[in-house]
Amino acid sequence: MLDREIDDSEIPSVLVNNFSAMESAVQYLYDLGHRRIGFITFPFENQTTIRRRYEGYCSALKKNGLKYNPDYVIIDDLLRLDELKGTYAVIKQKVEEEKIPQLCHAC
Repeated sequence: MLDREIDDSEIPSVLVNNFSAMESAVQYLYDLGHRRIGFITFPFENQTTIRRRYEGYCSALKKNGLKYNPDYVIIDDLLRLDELKGTYAVIKQKVEEEKIPQLCHAC
């Protein structure tokens, strides 16, 4: 198994430290000067790996003194069906609602 935590010790698996990986990703963006950093995923009630990424995201925000903004966190079932199209649709809707900052196309 790859990147899946399972309770059966007879099945070998390779895991990524999702908490640390997300903390590092947020830290990298912070170090580049970004202060409005979001998180987008599908619901993760039964997904340990994704929940750990979310926890790493929250931890990195706190470590860098950034306030958690629920408008920058998108958890939507649309992404589970088709990650690429779902992500595009959800972000487009949020930008139109002015819930997340628009990208600077001149940069």
